Amino acid sequence: MQEAVFPPKNILVATDLSAHSDRALDRGLQLAGQWGAQLKILYVVEPDPVATGAVPDPAQPPAAFHYPADEATRLLGYDVERLGTDATILTRVGNPIDTIMDVAHHEQIDLVVIGTACSEGVHRPVLGKVAEHIVRKCPTSVLVVKTRPRGPYRHVLVGTDLTEESRDALTASLAYFPGSSVMVMRAFEGPYRFLLSEEDTRHISDSETAALAKFLGRSELGAEDQARVHTTVENGQASAMLSRYARTRGADLTVVGSFNRGMLFHVVLGGNTRRIVEAVANDVLVIRATRDSTSGSDNNEGDRA
Repeated sequence: MQEAVFPPKNILVATDLSAHSDRALDRGLQLAGQWGAQLKILYVVEPDPVATGAVPDPAQPPAAFHYPADEATRLLGYDVERLGTDATILTRVGNPIDTIMDVAHHEQIDLVVIGTACSEGVHRPVLGKVAEHIVRKCPTSVLVVKTRPRGPYRHVLVGTDLTEESRDALTASLAYFPGSSVMVMRAFEGPYRFLLSEEDTRHISDSETAALAKFLGRSELGAEDQARVHTTVENGQASAMLSRYARTRGADLTVVGSFNRGMLFHVVLGGNTRRIVEAVANDVLVIRATRDSTSGSDNNEGDRA
């Protein structure tokens, strides 16, 4: 039998006190209540470059405004009081990326929640430097919040490349969001797809559909979970297919699985973290695999910035 999977019990929301971080905080609070989890809120104060003797790079834009630690604690305290939660407020001084990962490790965090900012003139969220590195490098699962929470996740889209890592994404989705419907998508790119006849494309699609059914059969789903799971096979790049489905079918969460092997971080679905997370307009949950299943993994594309 498959080992039981339980929702996270220790959640960390990383905030810079901006509007997009407010969405992440609201979602973190909603999930903590849903799961009965402990919620920690982290604000990182970057060191003063003058005090540290750092030489500013004229090619880089000026740093965003940062609150001092006491002011950040006071402001977050207002949020905690407003939200009626007993969340723990943490402030640290240091590099945001390194500090978030360090706190996630030492506080035994199960899930890091982080928001994304919208680029000026762009209508979809784009990953900032901190969010991008956390998704790529943080050893725990990461939820990237893009949309304003309007209740629990109800329509979950799971991307799979039929590996054990993507099976973790499916089992986690079913365990974390018991009231949701779950669509499992297998996206594939047929070789020389523009030269294939309709019959060739249909044959490949039928083969992928059979492989997906076999994958689900090996997932040992109970009767209730089987009733919640639906499947679709799409011919195209995974990031594009996931994005189109989320946009046209109203999925409010996209879930992908990943694993960490040595110093090289791979993401399933044959694409890199940034492409998948940025392509999808809804929230994205990156599940870190519970095991290092390396069978057939050497051909996966390494993560690139």
